[in-house]
Amino acid sequence: VEAGLNPMEAIMTGTRNAANNLGKGNDLGTIENGKMADIIVVSGNPLEEIGKTRCIKMVIKDGVIVVNKLT
Repeated sequence: VEAGLNPMEAIMTGTRNAANNLGKGNDLGTIENGKMADIIVVSGNPLEEIGKTRCIKMVIKDGVIVVNKLT
């Protein structure tokens, strides 16, 4: 975002675009049926304030909750 991207572009650059650039777009980078289930849950809306991506409340890796700060 500091380089001029809007929050959605920054998120897509670090997820979908990164996976595609590594040749892993069929397995990673977006939330879709059949892809690996790695995701973070953050407090707040990172599209409104990108710094919210640092407020991680839950981490799901391979479909399993490995960090849960929601409870």
